[in-house]
Amino acid sequence: MQTEFYINLSYQQMLPYYQGSLQHVEVRDRLGRVLHIHARHFRSYFSPSGIQGLFRIQLSENGEFLSLQRISS
Repeated sequence: MQTEFYINLSYQQMLPYYQGSLQHVEVRDRLGRVLHIHARHFRSYFSPSGIQGLFRIQLSENGEFLSLQRISS
């Protein structure tokens, strides 16, 4: 399964995830489904301004994480 979602979290909002005190980021995809994605998958996208952009996530048939990529900022 592949789906897309937009995320806009400031540095302050993302800091608890980056520090490890919160583990999952909750997002809503373009079809309205709620996804809980482990924060570690966003670490390479974390910047001083936080995390913003349109992302594509790919999951296995069992719902296991396969990949995450930013499509646009």
